[in-house]
Amino acid sequence: MGLLRSNTTALLTINGINELINIGGALGNRYALVLAPLSLVQAIGSTTTLFVFIFGIVLSKLLPSAGRESLSRGELLQKGGAAVLVAVGVALVSR
Repeated sequence: MGLLRSNTTALLTINGINELINIGGALGNRYALVLAPLSLVQAIGSTTTLFVFIFGIVLSKLLPSAGRESLSRGELLQKGGAAVLVAVGVALVSR
């Protein structure tokens, strides 16, 4: 609540951009379902968390002022493991 009160415009801007990207991804996924087999689209869609994980690492390395991630070995293993578990879970559900 303190962040919302002190930086309302910045927080709402970031949230709005995030929602636009999310809508674009959902529309892209639906369009892909029209063109490609369901299993292929779901297999690619399940890797989204891995791409977010990789982009977070790259952003933290190349532009440390734009992203604040802990890149310690333990943190990376935990976050990478969680991303792999999500991808495997989605793959198992889609079978």
